[in-house]
Amino acid sequence: MTQGRYGNSPNTQTPANNSETISMIRELIRWPTIDPGDPEQLMQRFEDYCDLCERHDSKILVSGMCQSFGMTRNDVMDWAKGKRTRLDKMLSTESAAVLKNILQSLEVSWESAMQNNGYRNPVTGIFLGKNNFGYRDESQTVIKHEDAAQGPTKAELEAKYMAALPAEDVTIEKVEELPPSD
Repeated sequence: MTQGRYGNSPNTQTPANNSETISMIRELIRWPTIDPGDPEQLMQRFEDYCDLCERHDSKILVSGMCQSFGMTRNDVMDWAKGKRTRLDKMLSTESAAVLKNILQSLEVSWESAMQNNGYRNPVTGIFLGKNNFGYRDESQTVIKHEDAAQGPTKAELEAKYMAALPAEDVTIEKVEELPPSD
């Protein structure tokens, strides 16, 4: 086991240096706002954010990217799912295409990290995939009904169920009830 700052790490990895994250956040919150309706400003801000992450040895975070754009993660995720958000008014057609392309690129990055041990704990990667890229755990059962033309005919069904009925007629005699005894 690797001896890290916080003792022995169960996955042989040393926890990240918190001061890098703090330094990165301090820089990020000082960035001037951009016009998200301008596709060139949006792309330049994404490149700036990527440079910031690289300098601080950080993965590109969806929430950090959204903050760098002056947007909320919820607005961006809802917009990406086709829901109406305030971004509908902020983004031009061109900048919407840029944002969609950026989100797709982040999904590629996430998928690559999942396949190349980019996450210390795969559960973390699965969580991010579900929350940022719409992945979900599900199983589907598909039941297909036969077409009426492919199923048995009415005569075949009658013959099948008639064969299952008893051959003799059953008669039920009326039984009189006895008065209750006290």
